[in-house]
This record gives sequence, C-alpha cells and structure tokens, in this order.
Amino acid sequence: MGAKDSKRSCLPYEDAVKRMSDEEYKRICEAFKRLSGGNQLLSKQSFILHVLGDGVPQAIAEWLYIACGGTPRGIALKDLICGLVLLTKGKQDEKIRFLFTLYCNDSGTHITRSEFYNALQVEGTIPPDKPNRPNILWERTMLSLFSISQDRVTYEHFSAWIQYNKDATILSKWLLSNPCVSLSSEVEAPTFYQTLAGVTHLEEQDICELEKCFWTLQSSSPSCHLDLNCVRSMVCPPIPLTACEGLFLALDVNRDGHVDFKELCCGISAACRGPTAERMKFCFKIFDMDRDCYLNPDELRHMIQTLLLIANENNRRFSDRSDGDDHSKILDSLTNRLDDRGGLSQEEFLVWGVEENGLVEPMLELLFQVCHVSFVLRPHCRHHEHDIVTGWLQREERRGYHIGQFWYLISSDWWQNWLNYATAPRNNLDHCQCRTNDPRLVEEGIVCDESLISTGTDSNDFNSNSMESMGDLLSKGDNCSIASSSGVSSSSGTTGSKRSQGMPGPIDNTNLVAEPLHKVRTLTGEGGRLKRDTPLVQHRDFELVPDSLWKALAHWYGGPLPLPRQVILPPGSGEVELELYPLNLSIWMHASQAVGTAATWSSVVGGYGAAALNTAGITTAPITSPRRYLAHTAAFSRLANIRQVIEFLCSRLSLRIEDVRLWHIKDATSLLEDENATLQDLGVVDGDKILLEVRNKDLTWPEELGALVAGGQVLSAERRPTISLPPGATGLHNLGNTCFMNAALQAVSNTRPLTLYFQRDGQLCELNSINPLGTKGMVARRYAELCRELWAGSTRSVAPLKLRYCVTKHAPHLGGGGQHDSQELLAWLLDALHEDLNRVARKQYTELKDSGGRPDEVVADEAWLQHLARDHSIITDLFYGQLKSKVTCQTCGHESVRFDPFNLLSLPLPMESYTLCEVLVVRLNGETPIKYGLRLNSEAKYIELKEQLSRLCNIKTDRLLLAELAYSQMRQILSDEARVNPGTATELHAYELPDNSPKGAESEDFSNDMDVEIAVSDSPLARSPEVRGGSALCMPNILCFKNKQKPDRQLINGVILKKASISTHSSTDSSSSNKFPTYLVAVHRKSVRQETYFLSQQKSKPSLFGSPLLLGCHPSSTCQGLYEAVWSQVTRLLSPLPQSDQTNHAMDCDDSLGYEFPFTLKAVLQGGQICAICHWTQFCRGCTLPCSDELLVERCKNNLTGMCIAIDWDPTALHLRYQSGREKLWIEDETVGKCRKLHTEPIDLDYCLKAFTSEERLETKYHCSNCQDKQPATKKLQIWRLPPILVSTK
Repeated sequence: MGAKDSKRSCLPYEDAVKRMSDEEYKRICEAFKRLSGGNQLLSKQSFILHVLGDGVPQAIAEWLYIACGGTPRGIALKDLICGLVLLTKGKQDEKIRFLFTLYCNDSGTHITRSEFYNALQVEGTIPPDKPNRPNILWERTMLSLFSISQDRVTYEHFSAWIQYNKDATILSKWLLSNPCVSLSSEVEAPTFYQTLAGVTHLEEQDICELEKCFWTLQSSSPSCHLDLNCVRSMVCPPIPLTACEGLFLALDVNRDGHVDFKELCCGISAACRGPTAERMKFCFKIFDMDRDCYLNPDELRHMIQTLLLIANENNRRFSDRSDGDDHSKILDSLTNRLDDRGGLSQEEFLVWGVEENGLVEPMLELLFQVCHVSFVLRPHCRHHEHDIVTGWLQREERRGYHIGQFWYLISSDWWQNWLNYATAPRNNLDHCQCRTNDPRLVEEGIVCDESLISTGTDSNDFNSNSMESMGDLLSKGDNCSIASSSGVSSSSGTTGSKRSQGMPGPIDNTNLVAEPLHKVRTLTGEGGRLKRDTPLVQHRDFELVPDSLWKALAHWYGGPLPLPRQVILPPGSGEVELELYPLNLSIWMHASQAVGTAATWSSVVGGYGAAALNTAGITTAPITSPRRYLAHTAAFSRLANIRQVIEFLCSRLSLRIEDVRLWHIKDATSLLEDENATLQDLGVVDGDKILLEVRNKDLTWPEELGALVAGGQVLSAERRPTISLPPGATGLHNLGNTCFMNAALQAVSNTRPLTLYFQRDGQLCELNSINPLGTKGMVARRYAELCRELWAGSTRSVAPLKLRYCVTKHAPHLGGGGQHDSQELLAWLLDALHEDLNRVARKQYTELKDSGGRPDEVVADEAWLQHLARDHSIITDLFYGQLKSKVTCQTCGHESVRFDPFNLLSLPLPMESYTLCEVLVVRLNGETPIKYGLRLNSEAKYIELKEQLSRLCNIKTDRLLLAELAYSQMRQILSDEARVNPGTATELHAYELPDNSPKGAESEDFSNDMDVEIAVSDSPLARSPEVRGGSALCMPNILCFKNKQKPDRQLINGVILKKASISTHSSTDSSSSNKFPTYLVAVHRKSVRQETYFLSQQKSKPSLFGSPLLLGCHPSSTCQGLYEAVWSQVTRLLSPLPQSDQTNHAMDCDDSLGYEFPFTLKAVLQGGQICAICHWTQFCRGCTLPCSDELLVERCKNNLTGMCIAIDWDPTALHLRYQSGREKLWIEDETVGKCRKLHTEPIDLDYCLKAFTSEERLETKYHCSNCQDKQPATKKLQIWRLPPILVSTK
C-alpha cells in the first residue's frame, strides 16, 4: 500500500480549519499540546491510542497514521487536523481520494490487483486463503473492479467503482456508507454532576472540583474513607475540637461512619450555599448529636459553650455586637425559649437564631469560611471571596505563630491586585447585590449569580497530599524545622474563567526570589532563595498567609511558586519566629565508578584492596578517588538536626538510612556523626556544601576508598582514632563484595580454642610447608596475623587484605568482585588451615574395609584411626567428627555401613520445601469471600491446591477456577497441571463455577415457563442492606419470581429451585453444550470524562475498577438471568439508604433508585474496552444486553467465545451507593493464621538434625554386594562421633 511510504494531502489545511468550530479547534490544539508534551510532533503510539482509540486493528491504525501525514518521528498538528476533518467532515470525493491513497501503489498512480487483494485480506474484507477452497467473495470483488485481463486501475476507474460499491471493503463501508465518527456530539445525556447540581445550591464545576478533593482525601486517609479523623484534621482549627464530631455527624447522614461524596456535596451546599434557614438547620444538626430534632440539656450546654468560644475567637470584627452584655441578653432570650425539660426544639432554635443572631452569626460565618477554604470551594462572588480570605487571615493573625506551623509569602504586588479586584464596587457584570446589603447573613445562593459570565474555573487539581506540608509530616510537635518544603502543587495552570475584568492572574512571587545559584534539581519546596540585597519587609514587599489559606488561593488562581516558611523556636529565646531565610545547601554526591572487565587486582579484592596495595606489598595500576558532583539543592532550617536531614533526603531519593552518611565540606571534610546535633550547632551556614555519601553495592564507602588512595590509611585519624576496645570487638572492612568472607572469618575467629592457639603462636611449630595439598603455610600465617589484629582491641576495624589475597591466589573460584557463598569459603578455610597445620608429613594410602557384620564400635574406631593416620591437626582436634552411613537393600535387606569423617554439617531447612498459599474463595451466591491458607510442597501443582482447598470450602474440585487478578480483571486462568508459582501464591482467587451437570429425572420436571421462588428471609438478597432498609433498589419482582410449583420442590439455601439461577431452559443437546462456555467473566466499568480528546467517541472512556465476577453460562441462559446473577453478587457492595428524612440533603438526585438494576450489562471482549458483537468500525464500547427473557446466545449472535460481560454502573449509584471498601473485605479462615505461623516460626537445631538423620530413598539404584546387582535402597545418616566444636550450615 502506498500510504506506508509517503503521504498524500487530500484536504488543504485552510479548508479543514474552516469546517471546524472554534471550540473544536481549541480542544484539538489543547489535546495535541498535552499529549505531545509541548513538542511539534505527536508520536505514532499516541495517535493510535488517543486519536483512534481502542479497537482499531494495529495494521489499519498504522495505515491511517501514515495516510494522515504521519512520519517515523511523529505527526504534525496541521496534518492531524486535516486527517481528522477528512475522516469526520470530508466530502465523498475527498474520502474516495483518501481511500485511493490507502490502496494505491508507492507512486500513487494506480491500484494493482495483488496489492489490493493483500490489503483486503489485512483489513478483513477477504478472509485468509484456504487450500482447495475457492474464495467466491474475492472473485466477485475483483471481477467488479478488475477485468479478466486487467491488472491495474487508475483513480478515475476506482472512484467510479467505489461510488456504486460503497460496501465493497471495510474501510469504504466505514467512511462512505456508514460513517460513525465525529469531532463533537450534539446529543449528550445529563451527567451525574449536572443532576447533583440541579438539586443542590452548587454549580456543576463546583461539584467537579469537590470530587477531586473528595477522592484525593479519601485515598490519603488510612481508612480509605472520609472518616472523623480525616474531617477533624481538615477543619480543626478553626472549628473547635469539641464541635468536630458534631460537624462530622451532620455530614454523615446515613451514620455509616464515613462521609460519601453525595453527603459532602449536600452538606457543603446546606452549610454555605443555601438560604439562611437551611444554613441554620445545618448548624443545629452539629449540636443535635442524637438526631431527634431536639437539644437536650447536655446538647444545649455544649452548643452554648461552642457558640461563645467561636463568637469570642472568630468574630471580633463585629465587636459592636459581641460584648459580654449582648451575650448575656442573647442567652437570656435563649433561656426563655426552653421547654419544661430544659431543652430546645429545632423550630425554637431557628426563631431564636433569627431574632438574636449575635451568637449564631459567627458560627454560620465560620462554616461559610471552612467550606470554601478547607474544601477549596471557589466562592461565586468576589466580594464574598474578600470576606472569606480577610476573615480567615485576621483570625489566624490573632492566634499568632505556633511552632512547626507554615506561613506562605505572597508578593505585595499580586496581593494588591487581588484586593483591588475583590473590593471594587459592584458593576453591571457582577449580577451581585452583596455590597448593597448587610454583609452578614448574606444568602449567597440567592443573590450571587455570576454564572452568566463565567466560562469555567481554574485548572489546578487539588492534591490531598498537600493537606499537610512536608514539615508538618516530619516534625509534628517538634520545636525545630525540617525541610522547608510545601505540599502545595506548583502547577502553573491559570484560572479558566474571568469573573470580572480586573481578575488577577496566577500568584506571581518572582520579584521576591533571587536567581538560583545552581541549575540542578531542588529537593525541598521552599520555592527559592529570597532576595538579600534589599531587606524584605512585610506589608511592603510581601504578605503572609497561613497554610490552608494559601492552598485555597493557589487552587483558585494557580500558585506556580509557593514560598513556605516555618515557625521555629530558637534556642535560648522565649519567642517563636518565622524563619524567612532557611539554609540553602548544595547536596553533593559521588559519581558512579566504571567497572573494568580485566582481571586486575581491583577486580579481585574490590575497592579497598585496590586502594591499599602498599599495605599488602603488591603493586597494581593506580586508581583515582571517587569524583564528587553537585546533584541537588535543598533548604533546611538551621535548627534541623542531622537525623531529620538524613530521613528527609532518604525519603526523597529513595535511599535506605543505613546506607547514607553526611559530610560537611568546608575547609576540611568532616563526617557529621552526631545525629542529634543541629545544623546551627555544627557551624553549617547558608550556601555550604553537604556531601551525601551512599554506600556502594559492594558495601564499601566511597570516602574511605578515597582516603585509602590519598594516604594509604583506611580511615582518617580524625574520624577513627586508635582506642582501647574489648578483645574481639574489632570488625572487618568490606573489600568489595567480601561480606561472605568476613562472616566466615568472624565465625572462625570467635572459636575461642582456635584463637588461643594462634595467639600463642602454636602454628609455628606445626606449620607444614611441604604438604602438596596445602598453601605452604601461607594461609595459616596470614590468618594468624589477622587473628592477632582482631583480638588486640586497638582499632575498631581492620582490612583483611593479605588473607584476601591468599584466598584469591589459592581459591580462584572464590575470588573476583562477585558475591560468593559464605559456607563454601568456610569449608575451604578450615581445609586450608588443616592442610597447612597437618602433623602428618607424608600420607600413606590405606583402603577402608567393609563392615562385614562387625560391631559398629569396631568399624568406627578402625575408620577413625585410619583418618588420623592421614589427617591430624588442630583443626581435626576441634572440628572433625564422624558420620555413620547405612545403606539398606530393599530387595534382600542387606545393610552396608560406612563411617566417614566430617568437619561441617550442611543441614536442610524444611521451610524451603513448602510454599505458602492464600486463596480467596468467591462464591456464586454473593456471600462475603473467605480466605483460606494452605501449605503445599514446592513442587506441587495447582490441581493439588484445588484438592486441598475443596476440602476446606466444601466446593468440588471441578467447580473451582483458580485465577490471578491484575488491573481489575483476570490476568491469568491457572491450569491444573501448572506448578504453583510462589511469587503469586498468596494472592490467588478461587471462583466457584456453576453446576451444569444434569439433574436426572428432576431436571426433566422443568418447563420453559417455570421460575424460581426465593425465600426472602434466608436468601443473600434478603440479607442485603437494601432489603433490610427498604431500598427501592430491591424491586419486588427481583425478590420473588412465582409461578405454579410442583409439590416435590426442595428448599436449598433458602431458594426453591431445580435449575441454575440464570438458566430458564434445560439443555438437552450435549453437542451444543460442549461448544458453549460454562462461565462468563464480568468486569466493573465506570465512565470517565476525558479532559482532552480528539473524536467525540473518546470524550468518555470506560475504566475498569473493583474485582471481576464469574457468572454461570448455559445454552439456555437469558439476559434477565444474567442480570439477576450479577445482582446477587454485588448487593453486598451497596450501602443502605438513610431511614430518616433529610431535608438538607438532596435525596431526589439518586435517580438510580428508580431503575430495576443500578447497572447495565454489555457484551465486550477481554479487556473490557471493545464490543464483542459490533465491528470495530462502529467504535462501540459494548452492546447493551436487555433485561428480558431473550436468550443470551441469540442476543450475542453466537459470539460468546472470548466474550466478557461489562457491568456499566449508573454514575449516580456508583458515586452514592457503591462502597469500594467493601470489595476488600473478606472473612479470614483460621487456616490462614495457622499456615502463616507454620511458615514463619523459627526452626530449631533439633528439628534440622532430625531431618538430616531421617531415612530417605535413593533416587538411583545401589549396587548390593549381597545381590551382586543394582537394587533400590534406602540411606540413613547418623552422627556417630561429635567434634568439640560442631559447624553446621544451611
């Protein structure tokens, strides 16, 4: 196809732009900018994924990409616009020209028969060739375009032919006959946000912004819910701590322990956007803890205390009405309204609040501020915005500074522009009467309406992680600052709407910050170094706002440059201060060292050995000190201690604390060892260099390597002075992946008898330098030197360079720079010491005799003496024992016994032979899943797992489906014969399969019109919260399907049935059943609105969530039965409806309550994105399955193979009723704890010894001396003679 090598321009760019609306053009440009990352070209992958979307075959997508102007580097914006307009709004002749470019040759002059045939095969118009079967479709298509003798056609011929054969190819049918793609869609159903906005006092954009806040807060909450602790952390202060629980309960209407999204929107609407009466009712609910619309004496007392506290603390600007006398009069008026029980009804409270609002008014205003600032809700009116911001700021200024608190700097220039905008007199564009009335008790939802001129709101996303700054998270309650960072997003996005002509832009603090000294990444969020050339003065150069207020302003206007500064308490000072100038430090690190491939000394002994060769008396090529480079900058308070700085750097750079050290680089480099010392105490000043030293992979320290290279000493005297330590307290340096050697050396060194032997120079008189099996005494001498250094107690650590050299020379397999087995080196070391210290000068060969029925004592002594005749040393005296090995012939019973010496026992660890499995069993009846624990042999297969699981859950093995889940779908169905994967064995899911086996005579009793009757009191549906709460989601026709019943029916699990729940017909055709799937996988989907898209089909995309379900399937399954099967499994995931009438909460927005089911089922392919019935040219996300008695196989047109079911949730029900946390709830069987305990409990030495000495069957046949043939046999080991010191390893 010619399009693969070049492009053809079928539509000029100027003409394409004229056919687009301004909104379409701006949207496509914005989408191109975001997806291309600001580049000039959009990649091919982005074009296929985001422009065309899912479902388009890869080959056709690449054709379209190149035909639209794509190149190997990408596609330009102009070419993309031309291609999109041609596909969606092109004329017929333009689309025909476009098709011609797809099918024509490279030169673009004609279409050849062979290329056209290949193209039709690739796009699917013509099926693949089959031997000995003529393709009639191909012949007809070719004869209509090409004559018998014609092999090519021109554009004119093709154009005339395609106009009369628009359905000839898939692409021609897509573009000419049935175009289904468009740039924009005129018909759109009301969204959930529009529905909720219609029944509250919030705008649609307000609800969208609140949703971002809600989900980020919920995801950051430890309980994954907006619970009391989460709400308290957001609103307290300024809400008093004693009133936080009441505020939470006022929001939590259904009293389920958390605030859902609908409750949050409706609560905020009632608290700050509703009329005065509604706002006062919400205030009343804060104190009505038992929700009986009546304040008892205790609740009344609590209300008075809270109102007085808020009035005195938050409302001093109304001082003319808030003095003590006025409060007394107001309280007297309240007392006169109490009833005989000393309580107050809601009606009396409303009347009192209107007539004497001196105490209620401050509470209403505080709620008004909290809703807008804490939940970053943008005020509709600029005048109210001014009152909110200034009121919040004045209250916090009166509170004063608190240790650890963050305040943010805002340029006075921007602040003044904002004041001018917010305080300007009302004009004709405001549609607002705020400044003409009393600013108190203004009903914003009534008098403020700027929606006529508002086109959107700011584009900054609210980040829940910014609810606390980095300093708050790291040093709560501490009197010193950590990193001067901020959790506020530094997005440079600006507000999308202009509420008036003088509206300020993003907060600009650039005039307060000096130019950065270094062009490297900054780890902290201090925003930059403040200017020092001229002193910055508050109210002249900058203003200070508290943390929560900054987040609100940055969200409303955009804050690309936050400047947080922390409140500290300097030592010796009684007053706190705001640290405007934290210490800006440059963080240096070591450059990674290149590793050579040559077998040099450096590669043999590692960094230390290569750096300290003079101490070993060996020459090698010189190496350089590790190079330092400037990696980052960071700002810290002068009162931050070393421990806090290290923790912060490790968290930002994903390093382990134990692998990090800090050095202060000044006149001399010094290690910062005292973790409790502050930067101020250590003399660190602004602009200093801090070296962040990270331990190498071979566990060496780069600075110590540099010290070795520079001076030949491992550690400087300043850092590691010679001291007096207890004997044996000296450690060993890692010489580059030598921890395996150090572990073995320390183990042998702490063998006290052997250490005394070398300390007393016992090896000098027993050194065997002529033993050909030894090292001529080199290992013994080097180990003796190392042993004396380790037990001298004169230094903290030594480098075993000389012994390492001996190991490399005499055991090359243990050399190199790699890691080795410590057990292997230990065995070699003991053997080398033994041969160097062997008291037998020349070994004589002796043959070990067979036991021949002699007593074990005689045979053992004989073997031991023969061993000592050849091998006798201090190692033999201390470490050697004797093993008895008995081999028993399984044919004749003959026993052969041998006694062999040993110096090391390699004991097995039984836990290695077992795999811990945890399986979550999901049943078809929708009950809460149960997790079971199992321990299987490491070689076990999944069929063995299913057999054990079947005994635990009482489900037959053939009715269990094991699967691994990932990304809300089944990643893999596990085969019975596959070996259990230990990596995923603790995350398995077992689904109960339907029982499709014939029921014998009982099955024949069913007729097509027979239904099932559910006993409501016992069924899972009856146990659901909807049925108990009287929810309209549970329709009567779902609860009871009644018809004529036969007298021999049975009640099973509360359900009277004789057939599968989703089957209405009995299957009698066995051949069809074998070809029919026995189950279908169902995935949860929700529609997600895309901020950027090209085609209207991509405006909303389905997104998978939750855990997939498994539904039984049968040739006689109906769509109605499928709905019922899904409903029975998802009922437990829905929250109950509130039982009481909530006037302040818009219950009527839950339009899903009128549906028979709160979801729609659709037929999709695996992956849940593409329709399983429609062709890809329809861009269908899944055909809807009707809730009717229509057979599933007929509806899906026999396309059940590879098909899944998509559960498309109604947006309202998903937001308001679906509880994602319930998906993660399961019942943990006692087997889980038992298996975990068995798998992790420590194994004692006795257990390992018993496993070591247990009898085992030999895999290969043994030559029996009695049978004179190879026979099956068993072998048993036994420790006959124990050494003084037993060495056992894994």
